[in-house]
Amino acid sequence: MPARPSYRRLESDINTTGPIPAAALQLDLPSAVTEQRLRIEAFIEEEVIPRERSGLHELTDQLRIELQDRAREAGVWAPQLPTELSGGGFDFVSSSVLLEAAGYSLLGPLALGC
Repeated sequence: MPARPSYRRLESDINTTGPIPAAALQLDLPSAVTEQRLRIEAFIEEEVIPRERSGLHELTDQLRIELQDRAREAGVWAPQLPTELSGGGFDFVSSSVLLEAAGYSLLGPLALGC
């Protein structure tokens, strides 16, 4: 039987000489994704965070349902789901950007059905 490859990282494998090159982190996002990200950020700031501050100690089904209904009304519900399932229909890379925006708040992913 052939030897199994080692996946252990060695200290010498880790780049500690500087930051990750900016080109490795840049994504050219379609305008629809950028616009949806801005809508999600506004929704989180205006709808979710105020409720988070006032009632996080009492997370109830009523609060969850209210936030999810507002997300649907605002057009930011479930960006990762296909449109046939009432989601945003965004692909994996686009969804990751949108879900990151939702994650600005502890209740954001819950409100958006992520």
